[in-house]
Amino acid sequence: MLRSKSFVKKTRKGNIVKVVKEHYLRDDIYCGWPSCTECQQSECKLSTEATVYYIIDTNVVLHQIDVLEAKPISNIIVLSTVLEEVKHQNVSLYKRLRALTSDCNRSFFVFANEFHKETYIERLPNESPNDRNDRAIRHACEWYGRHVAPVRVTLISDDRCNRDKAAALEINAISVRDYVDSMSAEHPQLRDMLSAPGSDAADVSCGGVDDAVDSEPMWAGDRLAESFYEPYVKAEVAERRAKAGVLVSGPLRISRDNFNEGWIPTGDRDRPEEVWLMGIERLNRAVNGDLVAVELLPESEWRAPSHAVHLTHDPPSLIEQAAVDDDNDDVDDGAYSPVGSVPGDEPTAPAVKKCGKVVGILRRRWKAMCGTIDAASIERSGAGWAALFDATDSRMPRIRLQLADAQSLVGQRIVVQPDRWSRLSRQPAGHYVRTLGVQGDIDVETELVLIEHDVPYAPFSAEVVACLPAEGGGWLADKDPDSVSKHRRDLRPLPIFSVDPPGCTDIDDALHMSRLANGNWQVGVHIADVTHFVKPDTPLDAEAWRRSTTVYLVNRRIDMLPGLLGTNLCSLMSNVDRFAFSVVWEVTDAGDIVSVDFFKSIIRSRHSFTYEQAQNRADDASMHDEITLAIRQMLKLSRMLKQRRKEAGCLELSSVELKFAKDAETQEPTEVSQYQMRATNSMVEEFMLLANVAVGQKILDHFPAFALLRRHPRPSVSALREMERCAARLGVALDTSSSKALQLSLDAAESKFSDPYMNTLLRVLITRCMSQAVYFSSGSVAPPDYHHYGLAAPIYTHFTSPIRRYADVVAHRLLAVAIGVFPLPAKTNNLTVRRQAQHINHRHRMAQMASRHSTALYTLLYLRQHQHETLLESGYVLSVKSNAFAVLVPAYGVEQYIRLDTADAAKPGSKSWQFNAAAETLTLADTSIKIFQRVRVQLLVNEETREIVLRCIEPPVHTVLAATLLPLVDSSASSAKAGSPSGPAKKAKARPAAEPAAAAQPSAKRHKVGAAAAAVDAGVVEVIGSDDDSAASSPP
Repeated sequence: MLRSKSFVKKTRKGNIVKVVKEHYLRDDIYCGWPSCTECQQSECKLSTEATVYYIIDTNVVLHQIDVLEAKPISNIIVLSTVLEEVKHQNVSLYKRLRALTSDCNRSFFVFANEFHKETYIERLPNESPNDRNDRAIRHACEWYGRHVAPVRVTLISDDRCNRDKAAALEINAISVRDYVDSMSAEHPQLRDMLSAPGSDAADVSCGGVDDAVDSEPMWAGDRLAESFYEPYVKAEVAERRAKAGVLVSGPLRISRDNFNEGWIPTGDRDRPEEVWLMGIERLNRAVNGDLVAVELLPESEWRAPSHAVHLTHDPPSLIEQAAVDDDNDDVDDGAYSPVGSVPGDEPTAPAVKKCGKVVGILRRRWKAMCGTIDAASIERSGAGWAALFDATDSRMPRIRLQLADAQSLVGQRIVVQPDRWSRLSRQPAGHYVRTLGVQGDIDVETELVLIEHDVPYAPFSAEVVACLPAEGGGWLADKDPDSVSKHRRDLRPLPIFSVDPPGCTDIDDALHMSRLANGNWQVGVHIADVTHFVKPDTPLDAEAWRRSTTVYLVNRRIDMLPGLLGTNLCSLMSNVDRFAFSVVWEVTDAGDIVSVDFFKSIIRSRHSFTYEQAQNRADDASMHDEITLAIRQMLKLSRMLKQRRKEAGCLELSSVELKFAKDAETQEPTEVSQYQMRATNSMVEEFMLLANVAVGQKILDHFPAFALLRRHPRPSVSALREMERCAARLGVALDTSSSKALQLSLDAAESKFSDPYMNTLLRVLITRCMSQAVYFSSGSVAPPDYHHYGLAAPIYTHFTSPIRRYADVVAHRLLAVAIGVFPLPAKTNNLTVRRQAQHINHRHRMAQMASRHSTALYTLLYLRQHQHETLLESGYVLSVKSNAFAVLVPAYGVEQYIRLDTADAAKPGSKSWQFNAAAETLTLADTSIKIFQRVRVQLLVNEETREIVLRCIEPPVHTVLAATLLPLVDSSASSAKAGSPSGPAKKAKARPAAEPAAAAQPSAKRHKVGAAAAAVDAGVVEVIGSDDDSAASSPP
């Protein structure tokens, strides 16, 4: 049966067009009932033993997905009406629902009711799309009730009006809570997983979605005497006012220094501005990441952000929490935030700011959070227990939970989903999702890191595995038909070798260098031909794109590709034939490039070196074999290439990295040692950079509208001023007119410091003022903005690590098309490449954060093992606030606030600390704390909270043991060329004050990534390395 469907839609240009589509209706669509004799059966079916089948409506999926994902839930019919509505409203939830319906073990069945002639309905005149879809769901329930009798069919809906209409049609309809209650005897945990009543934009009754802000709090003790928060303006009204300029909108950023303050970025990159929201009343229940609508306050109410540090969610009272600190009238010169914030993540000028208040939420960023239950907050609530949940992210508010057995969750790491925040409640309400395990357990804490940073870590699906070569590990390159393709050259006779960190199994790259007949040199970079195995528009390609990067943790690697490819068939191991994508240059003795060629190849690496082994071969005067001579010549050429990059203006911030030795059984850290950098690290790095630049230019020449490139924007004017301010504190005048001038200034400053680590510290702080490098489509950015500031390169891309980066896979495909050996994948254009870049940027950023948090975890574990010792280390003051100062301990990469104990100051006759905001100093009698001051600290571990805390020993300061902040692993690893500090001894004991050390790196591969590169504040600038952006410099 053929029907036509017509509708109107708005185009991107704002035009209204009418669309007419043909709609085919069939009578042979399978119903999912195994006992059905009328329908043609398919594979995934409902249970034969079930006496009831359940049909869910859209709101059940949108607001109770955690319940649906619980294993006891089964025999659920998902209508195509519901699928499409969910897809339209929330793509993330749509994917989770699709995962359920694809799992044949779960008995979730998709019924295409919109294409079945018995269940399709037309929209009535003046009927809203939502009402029509609800009616379609009820109509499908009626049909199912007749079709699968004697099995009962029940509609699950939290829409009371929908249930009432279903009852009028004699359809059995229940709420999700009723459904869960029916199973509570056998599965009591399901009640804890129910979304809190009245979820934001989720409390549904007759008439649709209600404003839930006035509903009652979860328990009486949480209820405020009167509404403390203002009601929200409806989202559509707020959007309209924002477009008209009446309101401003943007993503909310909560300060890491003070959870009572936040801001939204406005302005542009060169003149960034922000509107500040000070106090919880003006934050008005918005949380970090929410897209908010803000009303500006009168200019008379504008003020500077607080100088005080507030890292706890337990203020003396709600009103005090909402109040703005008295010292806000002062001007704060302390722009630097000591918590690893990225540019655009922490404003740089804390003078008097525009201030406003949140009046609407345009888009909530609720996401599942990991953390622990506060045992002291547990109290009886009805038949269960109420408790407060503390998220590991200190910027997030505490969350109220209703639990069947709260005590059993104390000391456990759990996952919680926030649901709503009533105007009458102190905290938002949420629901329990699942338990990860005991707090402090390595595996549990590692899983927490992965969840918190949105890292996909589930095993590869059967569909992905099916895309791998049928021969498995028995695949042979010379037996593959492509080995004799006219597009693939045989380079197996060449002296090819690879150089990698110890233990590296996913070998992306190999090198060769040999003399040509004309006296010049042939230099080759050979990269794993991943795209030979990963074809476009396959489940394997989709999964690689979804992951976008391999994530390296201290104790675990989350691969982008299945192990058969990443550590076997693609890996350029020695003495086996492998497919590669080669870039080959002809180079003169003087290092001048004569020509460059790109082609597919088959290679046979003769040797897989570690950096140390390659260096030893080069240094051994008794060895003169072909490979050794090639290494020596490549070292010579790499020095020329590096010198030319420096002359062009690349930044150079060398790094010293630490590595963990782990117990084979427990995986606990047993030793921390310094990762030694060698000339061979720099050698590999230079040739990877050379290949990335060459490929970037090649694909841009052929695809100027959609080449995937990588750029590092020049620091904004305000960031440059911040660099100059930081340097001035150390008596250094920086020239920030160009990257080259900046590098020369830093080099000249080395001789000015008696403490050699001060130059390192200066470089760390300067890198924090920089933007982060990002992927982009060439068609979405003006050509002058292609420039990579840190590398001083006009064009740059990533090509050399396709096993672990999807961006490189895209570059490989574009290069293959450019040289005529591969067709352009369908739908490749500026829009699709731009979307790919945005996704890859997100995954790349999350992978960085996960790696740093993993290192922080192992630092904590290592220090716990040595708590019987007195761990004394040198530290440097990086920021001074009115009630705290931030200290960096380079030996362990720990940076944390030390909070002043002000209790004694309240006593009669006692003196209090005097804070000078302009000078960034704290003074009490003869004791003074100032920025960049060297201090002596003791490292402790708070066993209750599993956090590192610092106590200031020299000068002696009475402090409060505050919660640790994020250890800035990579930033503390930065080391100036002169005076690189030593790493911790095998057992960390007190060392001479003159030996600060660098921070730890999470894995062997990360050592390669950061080989001779800038290990700077990873929140701002990534660790870069041999196959990354910069030899020494900058954000990759």
